[in-house]
Amino acid sequence: SEVRPGPVGVEALGDSLIVTWPDELEGTWKAVFSLDPEELLLTSIALGSREVLGPAQPFYQGETGKRRRGWNAFFDFPPSHPEGTQHFQGEFYLRSCRARTQGNRLELYFEGLKLGLFEGGIAYTIYPGSRLIQQEAVVTTYEANVAYYYDAGLILSTPWDQRPGRNMLTELSYYDTAGQMQKEIMNGLQPERIPVKVRYRTLSVKTAGGSLAVFPEPHRYFFPRDFTSNLGNLWHRSWRGQVSLGIRQIRDTNWRFYPWVNAPPGQTQRMGVFYLLSDQAPERVLEEVRRYTNSDRFPVLEGYKTLSTHWHLAYT
Repeated sequence: SEVRPGPVGVEALGDSLIVTWPDELEGTWKAVFSLDPEELLLTSIALGSREVLGPAQPFYQGETGKRRRGWNAFFDFPPSHPEGTQHFQGEFYLRSCRARTQGNRLELYFEGLKLGLFEGGIAYTIYPGSRLIQQEAVVTTYEANVAYYYDAGLILSTPWDQRPGRNMLTELSYYDTAGQMQKEIMNGLQPERIPVKVRYRTLSVKTAGGSLAVFPEPHRYFFPRDFTSNLGNLWHRSWRGQVSLGIRQIRDTNWRFYPWVNAPPGQTQRMGVFYLLSDQAPERVLEEVRRYTNSDRFPVLEGYKTLSTHWHLAYT
């Protein structure tokens, strides 16, 4: 009842929810989500008859601590609280699904996520006229004085990439910090997440019928810091038939004054990450991400100087 006619179509068919939308080149994309709690949430995403992405499951983990000096205490440090901090792995079991139109976009909300002190669901926003998809953990806690950080991503099943012995040859691409394109081949023997220090805050992986890029939200993900160190906020993993990639926050790196995100009781938190899909090679989709992010540079405005000083984004 919350869906209006528009460029993004949605229908429930058996145990599947099917979404269709046009991209910027008038191609038609179709995403299939499973309504069966025993199956992976994302069944497939295809451009026409070409499947770009196979079965996948959202990934979330995080850590919570307690504030002691109010929500605007910049120098508060939750790890030093007598109660310490708690680390959580997200658990998802589908309980219900809701679709609603927002402007010309479509948001799908799948309830059933537990992330430590938080409970809620996973949301996907589909943007017509593009291949951009936003994934969010939409969650709430009723505990007092909670502060948190989170990691997010996607776990892909890649049967097309398996080799004898469950080895793999997964292609990963990114720009290194010097701005040079790098390509790595993962052999399926990386059980731990591998952080990567990249330029343009994105990396991409080759899929069955194209590629997938991941990058954090532009201004909501990075904490205000006194330094602009590259902490390696992107990660990937390749392990026995599964490829994972995503973003991560680092809570302190032995640097005491590193603010965490506030979560007042009852206030909804939206822990987001962006994906860009393509039927082209991983290097191509990296270039397309830069169109969205201005290559992480402020645009030049004729007649004006662009400058910035010491930012405390939490207060603005």
